Amino acid sequence: MSLTSISLLSGKVLARTDNAFVSVHPIGHVDRREKLMLGRLNFPENIGLIGGIHGKSPTKGEIRRLAELREQEWNTRHCERKSYDQHHADIVERLGTLAASIPVARGTGGWIDAAIFPKFASGLPKNDKEILGDAYWKIGEPDGGILIARMSLYDQNYAPQELNEKLMTYGWLPYARGLASIGKIDAAVFYTWYLNGSFNSKLHQESTEMHLRLGAAKARTFAEGRIEEMVYSHLLG
Repeated sequence: MSLTSISLLSGKVLARTDNAFVSVHPIGHVDRREKLMLGRLNFPENIGLIGGIHGKSPTKGEIRRLAELREQEWNTRHCERKSYDQHHADIVERLGTLAASIPVARGTGGWIDAAIFPKFASGLPKNDKEILGDAYWKIGEPDGGILIARMSLYDQNYAPQELNEKLMTYGWLPYARGLASIGKIDAAVFYTWYLNGSFNSKLHQESTEMHLRLGAAKARTFAEGRIEEMVYSHLLG
């Protein structure tokens, strides 16, 4: 049976109403080493971190923009049927429960046109059921030694695809290397994620090729090959 996100993702989890923004009430503690590390990251002008314990507090407009990207891109690519309001609630929940910051790239006019949604974890998904279910992705461990992500979105209508690769190169990788340099993580893993009903093999191939160009190593596959585990751990030193 073909595995799709619409058939395997578990039921909705209501957004938390307490501690809505981790950047206001941080989960975890940023020590002096982390502050020094953040100061050395030297992101390009249009790339930065928002939310989490390392990023600036997101504005309401930035949260709305992230929700818009999630509805526009995630729904289209993966046959999700979540409304904008549901995606907005998911973003708010994420900012209130996951400690890892969100690398973002801004395009024309300063809009967020690309974003990566990582989390800290102590272990990787074990099987299709775990990687496709909500539970694994809803739980973040501030002291987890793995930086892990499955969602990299960019505005396909107005932003060039190169912006996504630029964010991976100048946002995701420097953030992961910075965390590794202070011993906060010892591994980084990214999951390609193309589950839509028609399975756009061209998009999947382009995504895989991008990760390989960046030096990632392909490890396991899930969901009949539609999700690939791309390991960046060897690039952190």
